[in-house]
Amino acid sequence: GAPAAAAVVEKRGPSTGAKVAAGAAAVGAVGGLAVAGAILGEHIAEDGLGATMEGLGAAVVDGARTVAEGAEVAAEHVGEAAVDVAEWAGDATVATGDFVMDLF
Repeated sequence: GAPAAAAVVEKRGPSTGAKVAAGAAAVGAVGGLAVAGAILGEHIAEDGLGATMEGLGAAVVDGARTVAEGAEVAAEHVGEAAVDVAEWAGDATVATGDFVMDLF
């Protein structure tokens, strides 16, 4: 008779490396939150809660403006790149057609 086929064992779940990376990311996130909390606490102790929240609000608004400006610039570049790709594709199509026609 034919030999029995070896059983295929499927690995399930994340690999050990993925588990270690996730754990390191979690530790980094918790550490970052601890540092942010310490800095925020220091500002509240020095300037008071109202002034700290006012400064934080201004920083958030400035950050939002910066992100919006960056998104505008990125959109312009993406649009320009799309036009370049379309032009290249058109030129490549014409060149390919010319090449094929030259063969006959």
